[in-house]
Amino acid sequence: MAVRVLWWQPVGNQVFFSKRQDVADPQRIKDKSVRVLSETMGKFVKLCGGKPTLISSAAMHDALKDGKIDIAMAGITTVVSRDLWKVSGHDHANRACADRIPAFHQREGLAGAGPGAQGCHRGGAKRLESRIREKAAEGESSAFAFAREKGLKIVELTSHQIAEWRACSSDVLVNYMDTTAELGSRLMSAYGRLRTAPCCSAGPEGPAIAVIFQTVALELSGPAFQNFLSRGT
Repeated sequence: MAVRVLWWQPVGNQVFFSKRQDVADPQRIKDKSVRVLSETMGKFVKLCGGKPTLISSAAMHDALKDGKIDIAMAGITTVVSRDLWKVSGHDHANRACADRIPAFHQREGLAGAGPGAQGCHRGGAKRLESRIREKAAEGESSAFAFAREKGLKIVELTSHQIAEWRACSSDVLVNYMDTTAELGSRLMSAYGRLRTAPCCSAGPEGPAIAVIFQTVALELSGPAFQNFLSRGT
């Protein structure tokens, strides 16, 4: 089955919540129990010295409260939705990873439509993606403001600390490229070109320590994806 990416749905930037001390550098999660949501996040934590523990979002609050975990890795918006401000003293304000979920449709389904319908379909998806990203950014900004109001200490990283996190988690990217073969290599090549482009070389607002890719086990094909690979966007 061949599919086309309609848009990328932002899940949110993942941050660390901790109770007793900040985790500004990898040494501070060594041998600590860290809540994760996925296998990829677990690899990130394990590579940097922590002990990943798979726990649902619903159980995260009580796990921190009862000491079942030392640190929670989650989206910043959970400080509101899961009341993490009540059981956390520090919010590690770097972006541990930026999660995105692709929305697909079957190529064959749109192929039968006329050029006008296809253009309308793609144009609508592009506008929707822009609005979704804006809403996500607004939600995260509000969540950080809420965390500060509730007394959480937001920890900003130094360039040296960012380098440490990138170094310890580098095998996440290596493993991704090994498991995705040629497609993964092409994707990372495009990403590398994007990182050197004027629009994106400065990075996102606030420090980012790693980009973690969730592997999508689908065949991506068609002009849109090929254009993505050739342009590095």
